[in-house]
Amino acid sequence: MELRDFIVPTKVGSGDSEVTNRIYLPSYEELEEKFNFASKDFIVKQEYDNKIPTLNTYWLRNDALTKIYSGSKAEGCVGVDGDQLPIRVMRDGVYCFEKIALKKTDIESVHDYFKNTIRMLRLCMRVDLAAYLALVEKYDNYLPYEYEDEHKKCHCMKIGKEFDIYTGKKTNKQISWRVLNWDDLPKSINLEGNGTATTIDLITLNTVGCSSFIENRNDLDQNHLYGNSVISEKLNGKKNKKFSFLDHAFKEEEILLRTIEKKETKKKTTLIIDTNSAYLKEDFIRSLRANPKVLNELVPAMKLLIQEAGKIK
Repeated sequence: MELRDFIVPTKVGSGDSEVTNRIYLPSYEELEEKFNFASKDFIVKQEYDNKIPTLNTYWLRNDALTKIYSGSKAEGCVGVDGDQLPIRVMRDGVYCFEKIALKKTDIESVHDYFKNTIRMLRLCMRVDLAAYLALVEKYDNYLPYEYEDEHKKCHCMKIGKEFDIYTGKKTNKQISWRVLNWDDLPKSINLEGNGTATTIDLITLNTVGCSSFIENRNDLDQNHLYGNSVISEKLNGKKNKKFSFLDHAFKEEEILLRTIEKKETKKKTTLIIDTNSAYLKEDFIRSLRANPKVLNELVPAMKLLIQEAGKIK
C-alpha cells in the first residue's frame, strides 16, 4: 500500500476555482455549514516558535470573491480566538481587512495583502477508511483518542510529523488531527457510529507552520483564488519538493503503509462477523481503546457474567 492509497485526492472549490488536493485549506463555509463548527471550534493554539506579529490568525481557503450587498468579500482568515476576519471590498473602492481600511483603492491592495502577509496554517485531508483500518490493525498508535480542553471536546488521531512549508523545516512533533465525521464512522472505530463513511475527514487540531498566501500578484484573481496559491502548491508538492508538506510530513506512514496490504472496505463496514477468536479479541480491544468510557458500563456487566459462569457446574 502507498501513501496515495491512504490520503484521498479531494476536489475543493467550485467552477473556475476548483482544484484537486490531498492536503488543503478549509473554507469558513464548509466548516460552519457541513461540519457545524461554532466559534469555539475555530479556536486554536499557535504552534509556531518564531515571534511574528501577524501570526494571530490562520488562513482559510478562498474560492471566489462573493458579491454581497455592500460589495464583494473573500473569506481570508480566522483569528486564533475563533473570530472570522474576512476581506471586504466595499462599493466606494475602500478595501477593508480586519476592520482596517487599506490606503489603495483597487483590487491590487487585496493581492498585495495576500502576498506580503504571513499567517498560520490549519490543514485538512481525507483518509481512505479501508486503508486506515488496515493500518491501525497492525499499528494501534494511530487509533483515535478523545480530546478536551476549555474550549471544545472532540475525537482526534495522530498522523504525521509537523513540517513547515514556509521554512522547509521538519520536527519530531506528531500532528493531532480532529475527526470531522466521527458519527459516520463504523462501529469498529466508533461504537455509536452509523458506518456510512468511506473516508475519515480530518482537520488539524491546531495550526501547523505558516505561509504567505501567494508569491506573485498574478497568482490571485477573482476566479481562481486558492487554486493558484503558493499554499496549495507547497502543501501538495506540485513544484519544489523541498517545501512539500505531503512529501515530508508523512515519511513514517509512507514506510509503514508499504508493509501492509489494503483491505476491502466491505470487510470492515458491513455487518459481516469474523468468528475467528484472534480477530474478535483484537477488534474488541481496538473498539475499547477508541471508546474508553464504555469500560465504565462494561466492567460491572463482565463481573456479573463471570459470577454467573462460576455457578455453572
